[in-house]
Amino acid sequence: MPNPGFPVANCSGYRPNDLPYAHGGPVGTGRLKSLCEDFVVDESLGFNCSGEGEHLFLRIEKRGLNTEDVARRLARFGRVKSRDVGFAGMKDRHAVARQWLSIRLPQVADEHWADWHEDGLKVLAVQRHSRKLKRGSLASNGFRIRIRNVDARPWKLEHLLDKVSRQGIPNYYGPQRFGRGGGNIDEASRFFSGSHLVRGRHKKGLLLSTARSCLFNALLARRIEDANWNQPIAGDALMFEGSNSYFRTTVVDPNDIYRVCEGELHPTGVLWGTGRKEVSARALEYEERLCVDYPLFCRGLEEHCVAAARRPFRLFPRKLQWHFEAENGLVLEFSLPAGGYATSVIRELLSV
Repeated sequence: MPNPGFPVANCSGYRPNDLPYAHGGPVGTGRLKSLCEDFVVDESLGFNCSGEGEHLFLRIEKRGLNTEDVARRLARFGRVKSRDVGFAGMKDRHAVARQWLSIRLPQVADEHWADWHEDGLKVLAVQRHSRKLKRGSLASNGFRIRIRNVDARPWKLEHLLDKVSRQGIPNYYGPQRFGRGGGNIDEASRFFSGSHLVRGRHKKGLLLSTARSCLFNALLARRIEDANWNQPIAGDALMFEGSNSYFRTTVVDPNDIYRVCEGELHPTGVLWGTGRKEVSARALEYEERLCVDYPLFCRGLEEHCVAAARRPFRLFPRKLQWHFEAENGLVLEFSLPAGGYATSVIRELLSV
């Protein structure tokens, strides 16, 4: 049977709330992002700037703008082409986000930028570096999230928060990955079927990423339904915590079981594309089932020569803290590695 929210053949009609939960489902309701200040994101890069070079790194605080909006403003103000502006990760429009962007400006004095500000953004720091900031070049994102109008029994919520802290959550791609109402998935289906012409490298890349994310979520959903998303099965590829490195297995080893339980290793799923199969045995059966249920996306990604990769099934919100506020408020603070979605944490707790 296909997974909830993922009809056979093309993932069209994707409904993120239909994905299975790992810990029994939310124990109440609440309101998220009533104000931009309710969702604060603080990006940390995976390296230090060298202090010299032709690329100016700006640490910017933005609100009411998405990252691409800021990049366009930055290019316009600096009178450079859009390809000369870089950023590590996309940040939501409905949030206060502090993140780094780079702009290639070899001849411009740094002081020229220190006081730059526009509606919804301001510069917090300016540094020099020898290379452009690339996508994914971040270590983590810190979050401070206020959920208002919480309707849940506090003891149930605290019990669930403790479980999430100890056992982790499914590493789903969040709904923002798929556009408003999952519209990017429908567009990707039409693109792969040949009924929709897509112009522009950026748009095409967006639809390819949408398809891969959809397939990964479907694979993870099936592993959750079979209660083995957070434990190794025969043939799994296991990834080291805090790293993109992984190793292949053939049988279930007791030592691997222990290390997965301790959070040192994580079972992984394929990000579909070309290349050798990294799993075997039972794990391969799960991944090959994607070709049966979603042939349009699998075939389309291969035809566009997207290289396969791996993503861990499990995600731990680090330094998870919480406290309740007056008027039924809940404040969450935690950190996630690059690629993790705060919405995937919240969906396990409350319907928002």
